[in-house]
Formats: sequence, structure tokens, C-alpha cells
Amino acid sequence: MPVLDKSRKIGLSEGQHIPSSSAAVKPAGGQWQRLGLLGLDLDITTKNTSSLPAKRLSNILWNKNIDKANEALHTDFIQGIQSGLLDPTSYGKYTLQDAVYCYQAAETVEVAQIKAEDENDILMVNFLTARKDMMKEYASSILEDWHLNDPTAIKLGEAVRTYITLGRNVAETKHPFYLLVAMLPCSMLWSWLATEIQSGISDTNVYSSWIKKNLIGNRTGGSLVGFIDVYAEKYQLDLNELEIIYRGAMDSEVRFFSSATRV
Repeated sequence: MPVLDKSRKIGLSEGQHIPSSSAAVKPAGGQWQRLGLLGLDLDITTKNTSSLPAKRLSNILWNKNIDKANEALHTDFIQGIQSGLLDPTSYGKYTLQDAVYCYQAAETVEVAQIKAEDENDILMVNFLTARKDMMKEYASSILEDWHLNDPTAIKLGEAVRTYITLGRNVAETKHPFYLLVAMLPCSMLWSWLATEIQSGISDTNVYSSWIKKNLIGNRTGGSLVGFIDVYAEKYQLDLNELEIIYRGAMDSEVRFFSSATRV
């Protein structure tokens, strides 16, 4: 792991504000999108992330990891979504593990939430509570769609277990804000991927609905990217460490995609 430069800090003026956490609601029409696309991102996600102002922390982190985004784009899973030729078994394997990932990630968020409560950080507590509840509801909805009741009945592959462990380690050893950054890649990556493969939308592609749901323009306003960009300065965090955590999560996204099509 690279040596951290503790002199690199980020901050924010106290006069700025964040929309209410009540913005994190189930998308209209009752259709869920993948974690990170659950109506948890602000209006800035209605345009291509490459055009976001460079001063945004989310954009700084994204631009430093565009190589990982392209790795994800060229996985057999995403290419199969675009072509419509993805093995349904691979899609099911990924989707069920994703539901369990979200279920366990909600428990990880609770670890960070308790920390925020101990610090009497009401802003962070409210945000984490809303996100935890959203994750649980998402996981439950997927399991219900597949007629499953017990998430522990689903065997997880190494890629997913590693991803879960990354988040848990961050939650247990770092300030809660670092966990938000660990969850940021899936919020930005999925809409970018859908935008890149939208040429695959057709009447004959069974995965067209996946692309449409995750397109940037179809996403509902929410708060993860916005919270991170608005409150980064307030929490005076180490940028080097944020970059390490973000890249680790991006790498986990790539590995998770790749694992779904591995025999």
C-alpha cells in the first residue's frame, strides 16, 4: 500500500448545504436499479461524469480511475449485456450475489452509523440511516423476485467476499465518510457503463431494460455523490487515503463483473 501523505487534506465552507436525506427514495414506478443507482445521486448524474467540474471530489476520484472503468466496460458481463448474448445463468449468478452484497453492505453501514452516533454527528447519522434502509429494501426486493427468503443461503464467490471485506474494514477502522467513498464507485460506474453500451438497446436484446434503467438520464435525483462533494471539506479527510479506498472499490467492481462469467 502506498505511503499516505497526511498533508493532503480537503475541506468545505460551512455555508453550503445538502438536500434532505428524504431524497433517497425508491424510484418512481417501483422499479429498482442496482445499488448506487437507487435514487441516491444528485442531479449532477444527469450528465456524463467526464464533464463534471474538476473541483468535485467525486470527479477527481473518477478521473484517476478511468482505466478501471474501461476494464469494467470490456468485461464479458458488460459486453454480454450490450450484445444480449450474456448467459442468463451468469446474469442470475451476479444478480443474486449482488443482493447479498447489498444486504451485508447495509450491516457495514450500520457499523459506520454507530460511530457517527458516538460522535453525535447527526448529519452523518441521518444520511447513513437512509442509505442503510435503502440497501436493505433493495436486497429484499431482489431476493423476493427470485423467491428467496434467506440471503445466507446464497454462496458468495471470492470477488464478492473481498468487496464486502473491503467495506467492512473501512467502516471499522476509518471515519464514516471513508465508507461513503468506498461505496461511490458503483454509484458512478453503472450509469457510465449503461451510457457507453446504450447502442445495445433493441427490441431483441433481453437486457435492454438493464441498460435503460441505468442510463444517466433515467436516474432519479438523490444524495450520495452530492453528499460527498458538498461535505468533503467539512470532514477534513486525507485525499491520498480516499484515492486508495476508491481505487480498491473500483477494482472490486471489475472483479465482481468478471467473476460472473467465469466457469
